[in-house]
Amino acid sequence: MAQHETSKSASADSIIREIAQKEEQLQAELIRAQEEAARQVDEAQREADAIRARARAQVQQEAGASSAAATAEAQAVGEELLARARTDAAAIRERAAARMREAVALVVREVLGEPQ
Repeated sequence: MAQHETSKSASADSIIREIAQKEEQLQAELIRAQEEAARQVDEAQREADAIRARARAQVQQEAGASSAAATAEAQAVGEELLARARTDAAAIRERAAARMREAVALVVREVLGEPQ
């Protein structure tokens, strides 16, 4: 009887170790997913900043070489470019956030053992 309980105990310990290992793996995956999402958000911000800088430079260049009417036109173009840059940056941030949510959902499913 003692041998049977020892076997059960060893089996339970093995299962607990497997669960702990899986949890560690999932935690590592979650951390990688969070780091990737943060990297993507940072990249999106850098891209948006670069687009804004180019738009401003374009506006300044056009404004310097244009008449008052052309300056107004260049300003409108610059504002349109900035609006598009903001929209692009927001879309990139949304995609990164969605990937983060997907990663978290995956980890939760894995931890809870729910089917995918």
